[in-house]
Amino acid sequence: MLCAEYCIIYLNIGRLQHKLRLLFIFNISNCSEKLQL
Repeated sequence: MLCAEYCIIYLNIGRLQHKLRLLFIFNISNCSEKLQL
């Protein structure tokens, strides 16, 4: 699903930019819950 790719992309970006990851962590959390990772 697009959600899966979306999460993976943000996780990769998060490694380089921790500040952005903190801002998008909520979006990633919602995505992970839907995927039940």
